[in-house]
Amino acid sequence: QHGRLKVKSSVEIEKEKSNEKRKKLMYYKKIISDIQNMDLNLEYLDELLKLTSEVLRMNPDYYTFWNIRKKLFQKLKAESKTECEALMIKELNFLNECLKLNPKSYSVWHHRCFITEFMDRADWPLELELTSKFLECDNRNFHCWDYRRFVFSKCTTSPESELLFSTKKISMDFSNFSSWHYRSKLISQIHPNLFVDHMDVISREYSLVENAIFTDPSDQSGWFYLKWLIDKSRSLIFSSCPNML
Repeated sequence: QHGRLKVKSSVEIEKEKSNEKRKKLMYYKKIISDIQNMDLNLEYLDELLKLTSEVLRMNPDYYTFWNIRKKLFQKLKAESKTECEALMIKELNFLNECLKLNPKSYSVWHHRCFITEFMDRADWPLELELTSKFLECDNRNFHCWDYRRFVFSKCTTSPESELLFSTKKISMDFSNFSSWHYRSKLISQIHPNLFVDHMDVISREYSLVENAIFTDPSDQSGWFYLKWLIDKSRSLIFSSCPNML
């Protein structure tokens, strides 16, 4: 009847969706073909960055195309450091875009490691802040935790500050294995002779992990940390308390 919108049937809707997927797939394949037919040199720099960006927006895990971009940056830096630095800043913004699409993409985080390390003056405190924001959204994103450890190794942030960050994350989620793992690395860094003459620190760590285990005895994260703690502190505990055996 006049004046009424035609309601599409479920069959018509599915057909439209299928056609849309087919078009996207054809376009995706065409871009990949275009990239593969181009020489990997700076003459095609802008075009290659544009085309690989389109593919990576659709599939951030496509490692091959991150590798193409990596090689382009390496070639560009050999010719013009200034231009390369400017493009790498844009690349970090593009990586932010891709991380929002898939925060757990190994390929994206791996490429970010390359870019920040390849830059002459990466803003490491800003990168650390970035990981904090992503970990607020997902406390267990181990790719983000790995990147945070990488960033920490590059910046001037104190291990004590990172230990506080670890404590905060553990208190929010006792089953966060990445937090416990990071903590073990930090403790060893802050107290290289921890298991010789730091019984107070060991007692603190035992209290923390004991709380976690009592809260959720079935979770393995706390148990793994407890095992690490026992293995490392056994000799000190026995020397302090010889009657334990």
